[in-house]
Amino acid sequence: MRGFLSLFTDSARELKQVRTITVAALFMALSIVLRTIAIPIGTDIRMNALEEQPRYVTETLPVAQAQLAVGYRLGTCMEDPDLPVLFVLNALYGGCVTSKLFLNLRERLSLCYSVGSQLDTHKGLLTVTSGIAANHYERALTEITAQLDAVRSGDFTDEELRCAIRSAAGDLRARADAPDTLAWYWLNRTVQGLDIDPPEMAALVEEVTRDDVMSAATGIVCDCVYLLKGTEAAADDK
Repeated sequence: MRGFLSLFTDSARELKQVRTITVAALFMALSIVLRTIAIPIGTDIRMNALEEQPRYVTETLPVAQAQLAVGYRLGTCMEDPDLPVLFVLNALYGGCVTSKLFLNLRERLSLCYSVGSQLDTHKGLLTVTSGIAANHYERALTEITAQLDAVRSGDFTDEELRCAIRSAAGDLRARADAPDTLAWYWLNRTVQGLDIDPPEMAALVEEVTRDDVMSAATGIVCDCVYLLKGTEAAADDK
């Protein structure tokens, strides 16, 4: 690809821009094709945890910082996913710097070096990843669970909700400014059978209410807890 594009320009900056636009155009073309194809996604894998109880997995490697990840199934809300609500839920829980996870685990309690949540609406997953000291594992896991419980019960301020909405809406509008992120956006929406552009989605995000978020959070269940911790040898080397 680079050799072909270099026929048209010698500028590294222009090459990058042309390459980005080319990739974006390919994704846009693919999304147009997908719109003509009915893709039965199904709901079982998106709604149900694989086990009746959460799975706990621990691995050990020679690393200095432990990594804690928690995987949740979004549950019954995936029967008819309301994407604007899920975007706000994720931002409120751990998807931005004003989220409950960031402000409580990192800023207030100093239980982790980094923490955040990520949303996968194709698989119906909400995942939390954090870098922690291994001796903070139990407290960090307890607090991660407690903050999700707070979202479920509506234990968040109007200002926290406004910040989450502002963050989610701003992220959507920013996607329209870059060809690559815009192409990914349209590819995802097309697979989901939706024909709504980022500004329109952002406008829907701004209409999300407290009750909407609480209702979506009700069916979320923990599927797996993963801890990667360092060996004693790695700790001694430090």
